[in-house]
Amino acid sequence: VGYFKGAFETSKSARQLETAALEVLSRHGVDLVEVDLPTDIPINSLLIVRVEAAAAFDDFVRGGGLATLTEQGETAWPNVLRAGRLVPAYDYLQAQRLRSELMAKVDEIFTKVDVFLAPTFSVLVTVNLTGHPCVVAPIGFTDEGPASISFVGKAFGEKELCAVAKAFQDATRWNKVFPRTYADH
Repeated sequence: VGYFKGAFETSKSARQLETAALEVLSRHGVDLVEVDLPTDIPINSLLIVRVEAAAAFDDFVRGGGLATLTEQGETAWPNVLRAGRLVPAYDYLQAQRLRSELMAKVDEIFTKVDVFLAPTFSVLVTVNLTGHPCVVAPIGFTDEGPASISFVGKAFGEKELCAVAKAFQDATRWNKVFPRTYADH
């Protein structure tokens, strides 16, 4: 199992919990291998998300659904969907070329490991763009709220990915613990 060491080192609020998660895996016989995510691809993930969201919700937009949404601020979904319809094809295609490069570089990681893990928000954009399967598992609570790590698998490697994530959950209690504010409702 690989782990994105750089993300664990730069993590702030949940660092202790993330380190404990790595220790749980190690204690249960998992061979942890350091991996690096590509950082040299200047992909504009928001451009891709805007265009794909606009396409996915086209009927809703054309049917006047945006007016029914209460939040209409600059970064709210109605305006994201509107902006996604205006992205030039050239820019979208260039972003898709970079996305393909990113997919290939993430695939290279799986020549060394079957699964890798990282703090959830350090890998979220990457897996959203590459389509690699991901399981997010709870690891405890910080002052800001629940914390988690993400297990990422190779394309079509859901079986191995889920087996590792389940073994982690079975070795911890975090999937059975709820914040007080949620448990009281």
